[in-house]
Amino acid sequence: MRRYSRCLSLSLWVVFMIVWGKGFGLAATQSETLKVAYFPGAISVPINVMETQKLPQKFGINVDFKRFADPEATNLAWIHGEVQLQPGMNLNQSAANFLRSGYGLAVFPTFVATNKVLVRTDSGIAQLSDLRGKRVGIPSRTSGESVVLRWLLEEAGVGWEREVEVREIPPNVLPGMLQRTQVDAIVLFEPFSSRAIDEGGGGVKLLSDLQAEWQKRKGFPLMFSAIHVDGNFARKNPEVVKKYLAMYKEAVEYIEKNPDSVYGFYRGLFKFTPEGFNLLKKNLRGIYPLEWNDKMIAGMKDYLSLAVRYGLLPRVPDEMFSREFAP
Repeated sequence: MRRYSRCLSLSLWVVFMIVWGKGFGLAATQSETLKVAYFPGAISVPINVMETQKLPQKFGINVDFKRFADPEATNLAWIHGEVQLQPGMNLNQSAANFLRSGYGLAVFPTFVATNKVLVRTDSGIAQLSDLRGKRVGIPSRTSGESVVLRWLLEEAGVGWEREVEVREIPPNVLPGMLQRTQVDAIVLFEPFSSRAIDEGGGGVKLLSDLQAEWQKRKGFPLMFSAIHVDGNFARKNPEVVKKYLAMYKEAVEYIEKNPDSVYGFYRGLFKFTPEGFNLLKKNLRGIYPLEWNDKMIAGMKDYLSLAVRYGLLPRVPDEMFSREFAP
């Protein structure tokens, strides 16, 4: 009888602790913390919304947003396992890393490509074929935009690095070099491309919009970055990853409804004129996809096939793409 009483007391104590824990929020601490790397730029905009709108609390997940100085530092933190989620990994880099180590799943699109080729209005350059014999400044030879531009130049009959002098230059330096005629054309993504046009005061013009050229030929958006997660973490904590992506989707919906407040920090940071800020908002409209489907994945693989064609990858890693966590 005494043994039965002790067992009954122990059972009641366990039940009490479970109820007490729920009542005082202890259950929430049981979910694994998701560490997310990011750097200031387009990939940080949804993260800013998540934090200001307190979405992690709303969705009931623990997220540790870790800010890094630039894309390279962010990618290294991801590759070395310091974080479990990278919200804007370049597909060339992630595919190469996956083929080497089997690490990282692409689970949702980050944004459609916003890269543009800009020239001086007095340059006499009117089409891509006019870049033959010219100097082109680009942030990286292995970046997504360089692969697509190489493909478009080939189509125009211009040999990449044979008939065009390609220079790797940081994006914030490129506009000044164009204005000083140290290069003849530059390739930039947003918000840098809108800023270059705005700062140029009519002296800089758009030569080619890589997104528009791709869609004209392919019929679907150009995307060469995606949200990546540690596959082991994701499969051990599927609900955490699913909630994060649902939270990300809600943040994107908020961005589309509130562009002035969301993008307002760019106005002061880049010293946009009112006209330049309107151009930026126009160029950023709808860049964050709300869906993740087979057609989008096929489009990313189509892009990666160019990287294979140019020797940047041995093959397209089909198994890197997953829809199992999509909201």
